[in-house]
Amino acid sequence: MYGLLIYSIIIILSLLTFDKIVFMIFGANYLNSKIIFEIMLPIPLTVFINNIYGIQFLINLGHADKYSRVFFISGIFNLIFCSILTYFFSYNGTAISWFLSELSKLLGMYFYAVKYVPAMKIKYFICKKD
Repeated sequence: MYGLLIYSIIIILSLLTFDKIVFMIFGANYLNSKIIFEIMLPIPLTVFINNIYGIQFLINLGHADKYSRVFFISGIFNLIFCSILTYFFSYNGTAISWFLSELSKLLGMYFYAVKYVPAMKIKYFICKKD
């Protein structure tokens, strides 16, 4: 619970001060990098959650083949989308592709973790029937 709060504070502070820090360190030429920073800001959170679902559950419970499958598929996904999005959107497309790759990895890890460890299912989205 506190990790999410701390991460949220870091995100808010980063978004508010990024322009000033980049301007002081690199100058006005790099102010366009704020868009890339905003796109890539959720990536550490997705990597953290991937670690929990993938390494802490799948690998430790003997499902390393599923873990490898998710990484392979998300890698192919990233190669395809990185080529396409970089061609059309330049460096912004590369950042978007990386975020989408990490998101697909997160969804794949979650899918397999829930499939093989039923207690992992997120209960907040399950509607109760009266």
